[in-house]
Amino acid sequence: MRLFSFLVLASLPSALHAGRTLQWHFPVGESFRIERVYHQSQEIEVKGRAYKQETTSTWLTRVDIKEKRLGAYVLQLTLEDVSYTSKGVSHPVGFDNKLAAKMKGLSLTLTVTTHGEIKKLQGYGEFVKRLSEGNVDTEKVLRALFTEEGMQETYEEIFACLPTKSVDKGARWKRSAVDPVPPFGSFKSRFDYVYDGIEDGLHAIKYTIVTTYQKPGDQPDLFRVVKGSLTGDEGKGKFLFDANTGRLVRGEKTMVVRGQVTVETGGVQTVLQFVSNNRLKVRVVPVAK
Repeated sequence: MRLFSFLVLASLPSALHAGRTLQWHFPVGESFRIERVYHQSQEIEVKGRAYKQETTSTWLTRVDIKEKRLGAYVLQLTLEDVSYTSKGVSHPVGFDNKLAAKMKGLSLTLTVTTHGEIKKLQGYGEFVKRLSEGNVDTEKVLRALFTEEGMQETYEEIFACLPTKSVDKGARWKRSAVDPVPPFGSFKSRFDYVYDGIEDGLHAIKYTIVTTYQKPGDQPDLFRVVKGSLTGDEGKGKFLFDANTGRLVRGEKTMVVRGQVTVETGGVQTVLQFVSNNRLKVRVVPVAK
């Protein structure tokens, strides 16, 4: 009897410290919405003159859970609303109100695991084709502005913040991605996550970002990045996740991008000194039944 009691007591510490399992719940037939608000404040110096711009884009995406497959789920993402505001100068190639209006109603399909890893993105070609309205030159610009890997990362950053195994407070894990900085290129980013315990009854996940700059690949003739040296500083963020519902509640990210790029427009090269303060906020909201 004493041996039995000892064995029971000996097993308690491992049971008490088994860790937290954080996974998305994707019941087939259910839906939810993701609101993504991206604010950017930029200052660009050209030939001794400084130009400032502030932009805010808001994407409201409806997520419909379509089917379950081996180890993953098929989600249909539909842009229900896209808005854009801007103050100051604009880029030669960039997002604007007309483009935002055209994006409403467009959709993509994701195959996603319960840990948020996107196994497959479908519908990108049709997405760009409909957005360009069949204009070949416009399609080239859009493929540079909305790269396929950039579109995937837009949502993977939200879904793939979870650990692949149970965790205790202080546990760490990593994820690599390509984070677009249109129209100047992208950052190859490493996200370093840490489980920070319970905050306001939710599971807190904090992270920092280490980046390496990459020039854009296929570029339009109108606007081309010749070379650049950009760094992403102070990259950090936090997600709050509800393990009971299996849904992200809200999250945020900030990063300062600074450096120099040489761009070519109409055969003329110009050196730009560049500082950009970036802030992302996301939240998941239910769809009324």
